[in-house]
Amino acid sequence: MHNCPSLIYISNHVIFIYFHLIKVKQVAQILSELDSDKVKEFLNNGDTTIDVDGGKEVVKLDEVQILQETAEGFTAETEAGLTVVLDSRLTPELKREGMARDLVNRIQNFRKESGLEVSDRIELAYAAADEMAAVFKEFGDHICTETLAESINEGEKNWQFKTDFELNGREVRIMMKKV
Repeated sequence: MHNCPSLIYISNHVIFIYFHLIKVKQVAQILSELDSDKVKEFLNNGDTTIDVDGGKEVVKLDEVQILQETAEGFTAETEAGLTVVLDSRLTPELKREGMARDLVNRIQNFRKESGLEVSDRIELAYAAADEMAAVFKEFGDHICTETLAESINEGEKNWQFKTDFELNGREVRIMMKKV
């Protein structure tokens, strides 16, 4: 008979924990359904009062973890009550601009590997598939300015310096001569 009171105590403790977990799940559900104005109010005040099973419960900010989710293609950070959201999706235009920057980098390295001086003027030619050819055409002025090229020509040239490489899965051949 000595074991019965302790079994009842353990049983009551288990029941209390069970009901507490149910209540926590209800609170979590209610908090997840708060609209943005209520969430702002909760963040500003440091607590919020909610209805749980017909009673009022005060939930403090330090009792919960608020996770911020953003839509695919967006990144957000919040600090000191200020939230900044960035559109991190890569549009076709941004991809082509990135390819142009990569081309400039490759050409600059090619100049260096070819033993040209930083101030040497050059002529460039390229052989590339349609998408890369479009990048050369769209960003030709930028590529010329950055690489000190006086011109960029499409098609094979029998010039002293040649290099082949792959950029974003596309084959590119660059030919170069000092002017």
